[in-house]
Amino acid sequence: LNSRIEYRITPRQRFTLRVQLSLNDGSNGGNTLNNYFPVNGDNPTSLTNWNLSESNSLSTSLNGSYIIRLGERAGRTINLNFGASYSTNGSLNESYSEKSKDNTVHQHATSDGGNYSYNGNISYAEPIGEHIQLTVNYSANYRFSDASKLTRLYDFENQMFLDEINARYSNVSNTSFLTQRTGPGFRFNNEKLTITGQLNYQHVTMSSDRLYPIEFSISNKRFENLTYSFTTRFRPDKQNLVSLRVSSNTSNPSINQLQDVVNISNINNIRAGNPYLKPSYSHQASLQYTRTNVERGRTFNFNVGCSKSNNMVVDSVVMNQNGYKVYDFNGEVVATLSAQGRFSKPVNIDRPWSVNGGADYAFPLEFIGCNFQIGANASLNKTPSILNGETNLSQEERYSASLRLNSTFSKNLDFRLQYTPTYTHITNSISKRRDNEFIRHQANGNVRVVLNCGLTMHVNARYSKYVGLSETSNRLNNSELICNLGVGMKLLRKRGELQLVVNDLFQQNKGFSHSTNVQYTQISTRDVIGRYYGVKFTYNYRNFGKRKSSSKSPNGKKS
Repeated sequence: LNSRIEYRITPRQRFTLRVQLSLNDGSNGGNTLNNYFPVNGDNPTSLTNWNLSESNSLSTSLNGSYIIRLGERAGRTINLNFGASYSTNGSLNESYSEKSKDNTVHQHATSDGGNYSYNGNISYAEPIGEHIQLTVNYSANYRFSDASKLTRLYDFENQMFLDEINARYSNVSNTSFLTQRTGPGFRFNNEKLTITGQLNYQHVTMSSDRLYPIEFSISNKRFENLTYSFTTRFRPDKQNLVSLRVSSNTSNPSINQLQDVVNISNINNIRAGNPYLKPSYSHQASLQYTRTNVERGRTFNFNVGCSKSNNMVVDSVVMNQNGYKVYDFNGEVVATLSAQGRFSKPVNIDRPWSVNGGADYAFPLEFIGCNFQIGANASLNKTPSILNGETNLSQEERYSASLRLNSTFSKNLDFRLQYTPTYTHITNSISKRRDNEFIRHQANGNVRVVLNCGLTMHVNARYSKYVGLSETSNRLNNSELICNLGVGMKLLRKRGELQLVVNDLFQQNKGFSHSTNVQYTQISTRDVIGRYYGVKFTYNYRNFGKRKSSSKSPNGKKS
Protein backbone atom coordinates (compact mmCIF):
# COMPACT_ATOMS: atom_id res chain seq x y z
CA LEU A 1 0.00 0.00 0.00
CA ASN A 2 1.43 3.37 -1.06
CA SER A 3 -0.22 6.77 -0.77
CA ARG A 4 0.88 10.37 -1.33
CA ILE A 5 -0.71 13.66 -0.27
CA GLU A 6 0.53 16.99 -1.58
CA TYR A 7 -0.95 20.29 -0.40
CA ARG A 8 0.07 23.75 -1.60
CA ILE A 9 -0.68 25.91 1.42
CA THR A 10 0.22 29.20 -0.29
CA PRO A 11 2.20 30.05 -3.43
CA ARG A 12 5.28 30.08 -1.15
CA GLN A 13 4.57 26.97 0.95
CA ARG A 14 4.14 23.29 0.06
CA PHE A 15 3.53 20.22 2.23
CA THR A 16 3.97 16.59 1.11
CA LEU A 17 3.19 13.38 3.00
CA ARG A 18 3.87 9.75 1.95
CA VAL A 19 2.63 6.61 3.72
CA GLN A 20 3.69 3.02 2.92
CA LEU A 21 2.50 -0.32 4.31
CA SER A 22 3.52 -3.86 3.32
CA LEU A 23 2.66 -7.32 4.66
CA ASN A 24 4.38 -10.59 3.77
CA ASP A 25 3.71 -14.19 4.70
CA GLY A 26 5.35 -17.24 3.21
CA SER A 27 7.13 -20.53 3.60
CA ASN A 28 10.05 -22.18 1.88
CA GLY A 29 12.27 -25.21 2.12
CA GLY A 30 15.23 -26.75 0.41
CA ASN A 31 17.48 -29.75 0.30
CA THR A 32 21.15 -29.21 -0.58
CA LEU A 33 23.87 -31.71 -1.41
CA ASN A 34 27.32 -30.17 -0.88
CA ASN A 35 30.48 -31.64 -2.41
CA TYR A 36 33.68 -30.40 -0.74
CA PHE A 37 36.92 -30.59 -2.76
CA PRO A 38 39.89 -29.78 -0.46
CA VAL A 39 42.61 -27.89 -2.30
CA ASN A 40 45.29 -30.11 -0.72
CA GLY A 41 44.11 -32.99 -2.90
CA ASP A 42 42.25 -35.00 -0.25
CA ASN A 43 39.23 -37.02 -1.32
CA PRO A 44 36.01 -35.00 -1.76
CA THR A 45 33.26 -35.18 0.87
CA SER A 46 29.50 -35.18 0.15
CA LEU A 47 27.18 -33.95 2.91
CA THR A 48 23.48 -33.06 3.03
CA ASN A 49 21.65 -30.07 4.53
CA TRP A 50 17.95 -29.27 4.50
CA ASN A 51 15.67 -26.69 6.06
CA LEU A 52 11.98 -25.79 6.32
CA SER A 53 10.82 -22.33 7.37
CA GLU A 54 7.73 -20.18 7.75
CA SER A 55 8.02 -16.41 7.96
CA ASN A 56 5.91 -13.27 8.19
CA SER A 57 6.68 -9.56 8.29
CA LEU A 58 5.05 -6.15 8.54
CA SER A 59 6.59 -2.85 7.49
CA THR A 60 5.17 0.66 7.57
CA SER A 61 6.65 4.14 7.13
CA LEU A 62 5.60 7.78 7.07
CA ASN A 63 7.66 10.55 5.44
CA GLY A 64 6.84 14.22 5.05
CA SER A 65 8.37 17.47 3.86
CA TYR A 66 7.58 21.17 4.23
CA ILE A 67 9.14 23.79 1.95
CA ILE A 68 8.78 27.54 2.36
CA ARG A 69 10.21 30.24 0.13
CA LEU A 70 11.48 33.31 1.98
CA GLY A 71 11.20 36.79 0.50
CA GLU A 72 10.99 37.62 -3.17
CA ARG A 73 14.38 36.24 -4.15
CA ALA A 74 14.18 32.90 -5.96
CA GLY A 75 16.19 30.10 -4.34
CA ARG A 76 16.00 31.32 -0.72
CA THR A 77 14.19 28.46 1.03
CA ILE A 78 13.86 26.47 4.24
CA ASN A 79 13.23 22.75 3.82
CA LEU A 80 11.98 20.54 6.68
CA ASN A 81 11.88 16.74 6.32
CA PHE A 82 10.71 14.18 8.86
CA GLY A 83 10.01 10.45 8.88
CA ALA A 84 9.25 7.43 10.99
CA SER A 85 9.22 3.70 10.27
CA TYR A 86 8.33 0.49 12.06
CA SER A 87 8.80 -3.13 11.03
CA THR A 88 8.50 -6.53 12.62
CA ASN A 89 9.26 -10.06 11.45
CA GLY A 90 9.04 -13.60 12.75
CA SER A 91 10.02 -17.05 11.53
CA LEU A 92 9.95 -20.72 12.48
CA ASN A 93 12.86 -22.70 11.07
CA GLU A 94 13.69 -26.39 11.21
CA SER A 95 17.11 -27.41 9.90
CA TYR A 96 19.19 -30.54 9.51
CA SER A 97 22.88 -30.76 8.61
CA GLU A 98 25.52 -33.47 8.49
CA LYS A 99 28.90 -32.95 10.10
CA SER A 100 29.71 -36.46 8.93
CA LYS A 101 27.55 -39.43 7.94
CA ASP A 102 27.29 -40.50 11.60
CA ASN A 103 27.26 -37.03 13.23
CA THR A 104 24.26 -34.80 12.49
CA VAL A 105 22.54 -31.73 13.96
CA HIS A 106 18.77 -31.28 13.88
CA GLN A 107 17.27 -28.16 15.47
CA HIS A 108 14.17 -25.97 15.62
CA ALA A 109 14.56 -22.19 15.99
CA THR A 110 11.97 -19.49 16.65
CA SER A 111 13.14 -16.02 15.58
CA ASP A 112 11.47 -12.67 16.15
CA GLY A 113 12.72 -9.20 15.44
CA GLY A 114 11.69 -5.65 14.88
CA ASN A 115 12.94 -2.13 14.55
CA TYR A 116 11.69 1.42 14.58
CA SER A 117 13.33 4.67 13.54
CA TYR A 118 12.78 8.42 13.61
CA ASN A 119 14.54 10.97 11.43
CA GLY A 120 14.47 14.69 10.78
CA ASN A 121 16.32 17.18 8.59
CA ILE A 122 16.36 20.96 8.26
CA SER A 123 18.22 22.84 5.55
CA TYR A 124 18.50 26.51 4.56
CA ALA A 125 19.40 27.61 1.02
CA GLU A 126 20.65 31.09 0.06
CA PRO A 127 21.28 32.18 -3.58
CA ILE A 128 24.53 34.03 -4.31
CA GLY A 129 24.24 35.71 -7.66
CA GLU A 130 22.47 34.14 -10.62
CA HIS A 131 24.17 30.71 -10.74
CA ILE A 132 25.32 29.89 -7.19
CA GLN A 133 23.37 28.63 -4.18
CA LEU A 134 24.80 27.95 -0.70
CA THR A 135 23.16 25.59 1.80
CA VAL A 136 23.55 24.54 5.42
CA ASN A 137 21.80 21.52 6.95
CA TYR A 138 21.37 19.44 10.08
CA SER A 139 19.92 15.90 10.25
CA ALA A 140 19.38 13.30 12.96
CA ASN A 141 18.36 9.65 12.70
CA TYR A 142 17.61 7.27 15.57
CA ARG A 143 17.18 3.55 14.92
CA PHE A 144 16.40 0.82 17.45
CA SER A 145 16.48 -2.90 16.59
CA ASP A 146 15.76 -5.97 18.65
CA ALA A 147 16.09 -9.65 17.81
CA SER A 148 15.59 -12.96 19.54
CA LYS A 149 16.44 -16.52 18.55
CA LEU A 150 15.31 -19.43 20.74
CA THR A 151 16.65 -22.84 19.72
CA ARG A 152 15.58 -26.37 20.68
CA LEU A 153 17.67 -29.41 19.70
CA TYR A 154 16.38 -32.77 18.44
CA ASP A 155 16.73 -35.87 20.60
CA PHE A 156 17.59 -38.64 18.11
CA GLU A 157 17.27 -41.34 20.77
CA ASN A 158 13.66 -40.44 21.65
CA GLN A 159 12.81 -39.13 18.17
CA MET A 160 11.51 -35.75 19.38
CA PHE A 161 12.53 -32.13 19.96
CA LEU A 162 13.53 -31.30 23.52
CA ASP A 163 11.18 -28.97 25.41
CA GLU A 164 13.84 -26.80 27.00
CA ILE A 165 15.49 -23.90 25.18
CA ASN A 166 19.18 -24.49 24.49
CA ALA A 167 20.85 -21.41 25.95
CA ARG A 168 24.11 -21.98 24.04
CA TYR A 169 22.43 -21.44 20.70
CA SER A 170 19.85 -18.83 21.77
CA ASN A 171 20.06 -15.08 22.15
CA VAL A 172 17.89 -12.03 22.87
CA SER A 173 19.48 -8.64 22.22
CA ASN A 174 18.87 -5.08 21.01
CA THR A 175 20.93 -2.37 19.35
CA SER A 176 20.44 1.37 18.88
CA PHE A 177 22.16 3.93 16.65
CA LEU A 178 21.86 7.73 16.84
CA THR A 179 23.41 9.39 13.78
CA GLN A 180 23.74 13.18 13.53
CA ARG A 181 25.11 15.15 10.57
CA THR A 182 25.65 18.84 9.93
CA GLY A 183 27.57 20.84 7.35
CA PRO A 184 27.57 23.26 4.41
CA GLY A 185 26.85 22.66 0.74
CA PHE A 186 26.83 24.53 -2.55
CA ARG A 187 25.42 24.33 -6.06
CA PHE A 188 26.57 26.01 -9.29
CA ASN A 189 24.48 25.72 -12.43
CA ASN A 190 24.50 27.23 -15.91
CA GLU A 191 23.59 25.98 -19.39
CA LYS A 192 26.63 23.68 -19.73
CA LEU A 193 27.98 23.01 -16.25
CA THR A 194 26.45 21.81 -12.97
CA ILE A 195 28.53 21.42 -9.80
CA THR A 196 27.17 20.31 -6.41
CA GLY A 197 29.04 19.64 -3.20
CA GLN A 198 28.28 18.72 0.41
CA LEU A 199 30.56 18.33 3.45
CA ASN A 200 29.17 16.90 6.70
CA TYR A 201 30.51 16.29 10.17
CA GLN A 202 28.97 13.01 11.37
CA HIS A 203 28.62 11.76 14.94
CA VAL A 204 27.32 8.24 15.67
CA THR A 205 26.39 6.86 19.09
CA MET A 206 25.87 3.09 19.35
CA SER A 207 24.56 0.95 22.20
CA SER A 208 24.14 -2.83 22.27
CA ASP A 209 22.58 -5.02 24.98
CA ARG A 210 22.29 -8.79 25.35
CA LEU A 211 19.30 -9.72 27.52
CA TYR A 212 19.44 -13.53 27.32
CA PRO A 213 20.93 -15.92 28.33
CA ILE A 214 23.44 -13.70 30.20
CA GLU A 215 23.05 -9.94 30.39
CA PHE A 216 25.82 -7.93 28.76
CA SER A 217 25.91 -4.28 27.71
CA ILE A 218 28.04 -2.07 25.45
CA SER A 219 26.76 1.47 25.94
CA ASN A 220 27.35 4.75 24.14
CA LYS A 221 30.20 3.90 21.81
CA ARG A 222 30.96 7.04 19.75
CA PHE A 223 32.30 7.36 16.20
CA GLU A 224 33.13 10.58 14.34
CA ASN A 225 33.69 11.07 10.59
CA LEU A 226 33.68 13.66 7.84
CA THR A 227 31.50 12.60 4.89
CA TYR A 228 31.53 14.36 1.55
CA SER A 229 29.81 14.36 -1.82
CA PHE A 230 30.96 16.18 -4.97
CA THR A 231 29.28 15.88 -8.39
CA THR A 232 30.06 17.58 -11.71
CA ARG A 233 28.06 17.34 -14.94
CA PHE A 234 29.51 19.04 -18.04
CA ARG A 235 27.52 19.08 -21.30
CA PRO A 236 29.44 21.08 -23.95
CA ASP A 237 26.77 20.29 -26.56
CA LYS A 238 23.71 18.08 -27.10
CA GLN A 239 25.79 15.03 -28.03
CA ASN A 240 28.40 14.89 -25.24
CA LEU A 241 28.11 14.54 -21.46
CA VAL A 242 30.86 14.13 -18.86
CA SER A 243 29.99 13.23 -15.25
CA LEU A 244 32.31 13.03 -12.24
CA ARG A 245 31.27 11.93 -8.74
CA VAL A 246 33.36 11.62 -5.57
CA SER A 247 31.70 10.65 -2.29
CA SER A 248 32.02 8.88 1.04
CA ASN A 249 29.53 7.16 3.33
CA THR A 250 29.30 5.08 6.49
CA SER A 251 27.45 1.81 7.09
CA ASN A 252 26.41 0.47 10.48
CA PRO A 253 26.66 -3.27 11.27
CA SER A 254 23.36 -5.15 11.38
CA ILE A 255 21.87 -6.56 14.57
CA ASN A 256 22.57 -10.11 13.30
CA GLN A 257 26.25 -9.24 12.91
CA LEU A 258 26.30 -7.83 16.45
CA GLN A 259 24.63 -10.87 18.06
CA ASP A 260 27.30 -13.10 19.60
CA VAL A 261 25.14 -16.23 19.57
CA VAL A 262 26.66 -19.27 17.80
CA ASN A 263 24.59 -20.45 14.82
CA ILE A 264 24.90 -24.20 14.08
CA SER A 265 22.02 -24.56 11.60
CA ASN A 266 24.74 -25.68 9.15
CA ILE A 267 27.22 -27.60 11.29
CA ASN A 268 29.91 -27.33 8.57
CA ASN A 269 29.50 -23.55 8.32
CA ILE A 270 29.17 -22.30 11.91
CA ARG A 271 28.72 -18.56 12.40
CA ALA A 272 28.73 -16.13 15.31
CA GLY A 273 28.34 -12.36 15.64
CA ASN A 274 30.61 -9.75 17.16
CA PRO A 275 29.20 -7.06 19.50
CA TYR A 276 32.41 -5.00 19.17
CA LEU A 277 32.01 -4.18 15.45
CA LYS A 278 32.44 -0.57 14.29
CA PRO A 279 30.67 1.23 11.41
CA SER A 280 32.52 0.99 8.10
CA TYR A 281 33.68 4.14 6.26
CA SER A 282 33.86 3.95 2.45
CA HIS A 283 35.14 6.21 -0.35
CA GLN A 284 34.03 6.06 -4.00
CA ALA A 285 34.91 7.90 -7.21
CA SER A 286 33.52 7.48 -10.72
CA LEU A 287 33.94 9.15 -14.10
CA GLN A 288 31.55 8.65 -17.03
CA TYR A 289 31.52 9.94 -20.60
CA THR A 290 28.53 9.52 -22.93
CA ARG A 291 28.22 10.51 -26.60
CA THR A 292 24.80 10.23 -28.22
CA ASN A 293 23.89 10.72 -31.87
CA VAL A 294 20.09 10.72 -31.92
CA GLU A 295 19.80 11.16 -35.68
CA ARG A 296 21.93 8.09 -36.44
CA GLY A 297 20.79 6.10 -33.38
CA ARG A 298 24.31 5.61 -32.00
CA THR A 299 25.51 5.78 -28.40
CA PHE A 300 28.99 5.41 -26.89
CA ASN A 301 29.55 5.13 -23.15
CA PHE A 302 32.76 4.91 -21.13
CA ASN A 303 33.09 4.67 -17.35
CA VAL A 304 35.80 4.11 -14.76
CA GLY A 305 35.57 3.95 -10.98
CA CYS A 306 37.41 3.09 -7.78
CA SER A 307 36.56 2.50 -4.11
CA LYS A 308 38.11 1.68 -0.74
CA SER A 309 36.81 1.04 2.78
CA ASN A 310 38.03 1.58 6.32
CA ASN A 311 36.72 -0.75 9.04
CA MET A 312 35.08 -2.95 6.42
CA VAL A 313 33.16 -5.85 7.96
CA VAL A 314 34.68 -9.16 6.77
CA ASP A 315 34.74 -12.73 8.07
CA SER A 316 37.50 -14.08 10.26
CA VAL A 317 37.50 -17.77 9.30
CA VAL A 318 38.87 -20.87 11.00
CA MET A 319 38.93 -23.96 8.76
CA ASN A 320 40.95 -27.07 7.98
CA GLN A 321 41.48 -27.29 11.73
CA ASN A 322 40.04 -30.69 12.64
CA GLY A 323 39.13 -30.66 16.34
CA TYR A 324 39.07 -26.85 16.68
CA LYS A 325 36.75 -25.86 19.53
CA VAL A 326 34.15 -23.10 19.14
CA TYR A 327 33.35 -21.22 22.36
CA ASP A 328 30.25 -19.22 23.23
CA PHE A 329 30.15 -15.82 24.99
CA ASN A 330 30.36 -17.63 28.37
CA GLY A 331 33.58 -19.45 27.48
CA GLU A 332 31.95 -22.86 27.08
CA VAL A 333 32.62 -25.20 24.15
CA VAL A 334 29.54 -25.37 21.88
CA ALA A 335 30.96 -27.12 18.79
CA THR A 336 34.04 -28.88 17.45
CA LEU A 337 35.05 -28.50 13.81
CA SER A 338 35.39 -31.50 11.51
CA ALA A 339 37.99 -31.72 8.72
CA GLN A 340 35.69 -29.84 6.33
CA GLY A 341 34.16 -27.62 9.04
CA ARG A 342 34.28 -23.83 8.98
CA PHE A 343 33.77 -21.21 11.71
CA SER A 344 33.38 -17.54 10.81
CA LYS A 345 32.95 -14.37 12.81
CA PRO A 346 32.71 -10.78 11.47
CA VAL A 347 35.56 -8.37 12.24
CA ASN A 348 36.64 -4.92 11.06
CA ILE A 349 39.55 -4.57 8.65
CA ASP A 350 40.67 -1.96 6.10
CA ARG A 351 40.11 -2.73 2.42
CA PRO A 352 42.56 -1.31 -0.18
CA TRP A 353 41.54 0.44 -3.39
CA SER A 354 39.63 -1.51 -6.04
CA VAL A 355 39.13 -0.29 -9.60
CA ASN A 356 36.73 -1.04 -12.45
CA GLY A 357 36.01 0.28 -15.90
CA GLY A 358 34.09 -0.45 -19.06
CA ALA A 359 32.85 0.80 -22.40
CA ASP A 360 29.99 -0.04 -24.74
CA TYR A 361 28.86 1.09 -28.19
CA ALA A 362 25.34 0.73 -29.58
CA PHE A 363 24.31 1.31 -33.19
CA PRO A 364 21.54 0.20 -35.59
CA LEU A 365 21.94 -2.60 -38.15
CA GLU A 366 19.58 -1.16 -40.72
CA PHE A 367 19.87 -4.03 -43.20
CA ILE A 368 18.17 -6.40 -40.71
CA GLY A 369 16.21 -3.81 -38.71
CA CYS A 370 17.95 -4.43 -35.36
CA ASN A 371 19.98 -2.60 -32.74
CA PHE A 372 23.40 -4.04 -31.88
CA GLN A 373 25.47 -3.33 -28.77
CA ILE A 374 29.00 -4.43 -27.96
CA GLY A 375 30.70 -3.86 -24.63
CA ALA A 376 33.69 -4.74 -22.48
CA ASN A 377 34.36 -4.47 -18.74
CA ALA A 378 37.30 -5.07 -16.43
CA SER A 379 37.70 -4.93 -12.68
CA LEU A 380 40.38 -5.46 -10.06
CA ASN A 381 39.04 -6.14 -6.57
CA LYS A 382 41.18 -6.66 -3.48
CA THR A 383 39.32 -8.19 -0.56
CA PRO A 384 40.99 -8.83 2.81
CA SER A 385 40.00 -11.64 5.14
CA ILE A 386 41.45 -13.49 8.10
CA LEU A 387 42.13 -17.22 7.78
CA ASN A 388 43.32 -19.18 10.79
CA GLY A 389 44.66 -16.00 12.37
CA GLU A 390 46.55 -14.82 9.25
CA THR A 391 45.46 -11.87 7.09
CA ASN A 392 44.85 -12.92 3.51
CA LEU A 393 44.47 -10.48 0.61
CA SER A 394 42.45 -12.01 -2.20
CA GLN A 395 42.90 -10.28 -5.56
CA GLU A 396 40.25 -10.91 -8.19
CA GLU A 397 40.81 -9.89 -11.82
CA ARG A 398 37.68 -10.08 -13.94
CA TYR A 399 37.32 -9.39 -17.67
CA SER A 400 34.07 -9.67 -19.57
CA ALA A 401 32.58 -8.83 -22.95
CA SER A 402 28.97 -8.58 -24.06
CA LEU A 403 27.09 -8.77 -27.35
CA ARG A 404 23.40 -7.76 -27.57
CA LEU A 405 20.98 -7.82 -30.50
CA ASN A 406 17.45 -6.39 -30.25
CA SER A 407 14.85 -6.45 -33.00
CA THR A 408 13.02 -3.27 -34.09
CA PHE A 409 11.61 -4.12 -37.52
CA SER A 410 8.20 -5.64 -36.71
CA LYS A 411 5.52 -5.46 -34.03
CA ASN A 412 4.72 -9.14 -34.71
CA LEU A 413 8.25 -10.38 -34.01
CA ASP A 414 10.30 -9.27 -31.06
CA PHE A 415 13.57 -10.87 -29.96
CA ARG A 416 16.51 -10.08 -27.69
CA LEU A 417 19.74 -12.07 -27.79
CA GLN A 418 22.77 -11.68 -25.52
CA TYR A 419 26.10 -13.44 -25.01
CA THR A 420 28.51 -12.66 -22.16
CA PRO A 421 31.81 -14.49 -21.53
CA THR A 422 33.61 -13.69 -18.26
CA TYR A 423 37.17 -14.62 -17.32
CA THR A 424 38.10 -14.60 -13.63
CA HIS A 425 41.51 -15.05 -12.02
CA ILE A 426 41.81 -15.11 -8.22
CA THR A 427 45.12 -15.03 -6.33
CA ASN A 428 45.69 -15.15 -2.58
CA SER A 429 48.57 -13.80 -0.56
CA ILE A 430 48.69 -16.69 1.94
CA SER A 431 49.18 -19.61 -0.47
CA LYS A 432 49.31 -19.92 -4.25
CA ARG A 433 47.68 -23.35 -4.15
CA ARG A 434 44.44 -21.62 -3.16
CA ASP A 435 44.37 -19.57 -6.38
CA ASN A 436 41.58 -20.09 -8.87
CA GLU A 437 40.99 -19.45 -12.57
CA PHE A 438 37.86 -20.07 -14.66
CA ILE A 439 35.66 -18.87 -17.52
CA ARG A 440 31.88 -18.57 -17.39
CA HIS A 441 29.86 -18.42 -20.61
CA GLN A 442 26.31 -17.07 -20.45
CA ALA A 443 23.84 -16.72 -23.31
CA ASN A 444 20.24 -15.51 -23.10
CA GLY A 445 17.50 -15.42 -25.71
CA ASN A 446 13.95 -14.11 -25.65
CA VAL A 447 11.69 -14.46 -28.71
CA ARG A 448 8.04 -13.48 -28.98
CA VAL A 449 5.90 -14.03 -32.10
CA VAL A 450 2.35 -12.68 -32.61
CA LEU A 451 0.50 -13.78 -35.76
CA ASN A 452 -2.28 -11.73 -37.34
CA CYS A 453 -4.80 -14.43 -36.41
CA GLY A 454 -3.98 -13.85 -32.70
CA LEU A 455 -1.80 -16.93 -32.15
CA THR A 456 1.25 -16.18 -29.95
CA MET A 457 4.45 -17.99 -29.05
CA HIS A 458 7.01 -16.97 -26.43
CA VAL A 459 10.38 -18.71 -25.96
CA ASN A 460 12.85 -17.82 -23.22
CA ALA A 461 16.17 -19.69 -23.01
CA ARG A 462 19.28 -19.37 -20.84
CA TYR A 463 22.53 -21.28 -21.40
CA SER A 464 25.45 -21.23 -18.96
CA LYS A 465 28.74 -23.08 -18.97
CA TYR A 466 31.47 -23.09 -16.33
CA VAL A 467 34.99 -24.05 -17.47
CA GLY A 468 37.71 -24.41 -14.83
CA LEU A 469 41.24 -23.48 -15.93
CA SER A 470 43.14 -24.29 -12.74
CA GLU A 471 43.75 -27.46 -10.78
CA THR A 472 41.34 -26.17 -8.14
CA SER A 473 38.43 -25.53 -10.48
CA ASN A 474 38.77 -27.91 -13.44
CA ARG A 475 36.79 -30.59 -11.55
CA LEU A 476 33.79 -28.27 -11.40
CA ASN A 477 32.97 -28.01 -15.12
CA ASN A 478 29.24 -27.74 -15.64
CA SER A 479 26.76 -26.61 -18.28
CA GLU A 480 22.98 -26.31 -18.44
CA LEU A 481 20.31 -25.09 -20.84
CA ILE A 482 17.04 -23.89 -19.33
CA CYS A 483 14.23 -23.21 -21.80
CA ASN A 484 10.70 -21.98 -21.08
CA LEU A 485 7.97 -22.09 -23.73
CA GLY A 486 4.55 -20.49 -23.95
CA VAL A 487 1.88 -20.84 -26.68
CA GLY A 488 -1.30 -18.81 -26.52
CA MET A 489 -4.10 -16.89 -28.20
CA LYS A 490 -5.11 -13.24 -28.09
CA LEU A 491 -8.63 -12.67 -26.71
CA LEU A 492 -11.02 -9.84 -25.85
CA ARG A 493 -10.09 -7.52 -28.71
CA LYS A 494 -6.45 -8.52 -28.26
CA ARG A 495 -6.25 -6.99 -24.78
CA GLY A 496 -6.24 -10.43 -23.16
CA GLU A 497 -3.98 -13.42 -23.75
CA LEU A 498 -4.45 -17.04 -22.66
CA GLN A 499 -1.23 -19.10 -22.63
CA LEU A 500 -0.19 -22.70 -22.06
CA VAL A 501 3.32 -22.55 -20.54
CA VAL A 502 6.05 -25.13 -19.98
CA ASN A 503 8.85 -24.37 -17.53
CA ASP A 504 12.28 -26.02 -18.01
CA LEU A 505 11.27 -27.74 -21.23
CA PHE A 506 14.39 -29.95 -21.43
CA GLN A 507 14.54 -30.75 -17.69
CA GLN A 508 18.05 -29.27 -17.39
CA ASN A 509 17.83 -27.19 -14.22
CA LYS A 510 20.11 -28.85 -11.67
CA GLY A 511 20.12 -26.09 -9.06
CA PHE A 512 23.90 -25.99 -9.56
CA SER A 513 26.11 -23.47 -7.79
CA HIS A 514 29.73 -23.33 -6.77
CA SER A 515 31.80 -21.24 -4.39
CA THR A 516 35.52 -21.02 -3.83
CA ASN A 517 37.45 -19.74 -0.84
CA VAL A 518 41.06 -19.95 0.19
CA GLN A 519 40.72 -23.46 1.60
CA TYR A 520 38.22 -25.44 -0.48
CA THR A 521 35.92 -25.30 -3.48
CA GLN A 522 32.30 -26.29 -2.90
CA ILE A 523 29.71 -27.57 -5.38
CA SER A 524 26.06 -27.41 -4.35
CA THR A 525 23.01 -28.84 -6.04
CA ARG A 526 19.53 -27.92 -4.82
CA ASP A 527 16.15 -29.53 -5.22
CA VAL A 528 14.26 -27.49 -7.83
CA ILE A 529 10.79 -27.75 -9.34
CA GLY A 530 12.07 -28.66 -12.80
CA ARG A 531 9.63 -29.12 -15.65
CA TYR A 532 6.01 -28.17 -15.00
CA TYR A 533 3.00 -27.07 -17.05
CA GLY A 534 0.68 -24.18 -16.37
CA VAL A 535 -1.94 -21.85 -17.75
CA LYS A 536 -1.47 -18.07 -17.67
CA PHE A 537 -3.97 -15.33 -18.46
CA THR A 538 -2.92 -11.70 -19.00
CA TYR A 539 -5.17 -8.69 -19.53
CA ASN A 540 -3.75 -5.31 -20.60
CA TYR A 541 -5.41 -2.17 -19.24
CA ARG A 542 -3.28 0.11 -21.41
CA ASN A 543 -6.29 2.25 -22.44
CA PHE A 544 -7.80 2.38 -18.96
CA GLY A 545 -8.52 5.93 -17.80
CA LYS A 546 -7.86 7.65 -21.14
CA ARG A 547 -10.31 10.25 -22.30
CA LYS A 548 -12.09 9.74 -25.56
CA SER A 549 -10.93 12.08 -28.27
CA SER A 550 -13.43 14.58 -29.59
CA SER A 551 -13.53 16.64 -32.73
CA LYS A 552 -15.69 19.44 -33.99
CA SER A 553 -17.71 19.39 -37.19
CA PRO A 554 -17.73 22.39 -39.52
CA ASN A 555 -20.90 23.68 -37.85
CA GLY A 556 -19.13 23.82 -34.45
CA LYS A 557 -20.80 20.78 -32.88
CA LYS A 558 -18.79 17.95 -31.29
CA SER A 559 -18.90 14.58 -32.99
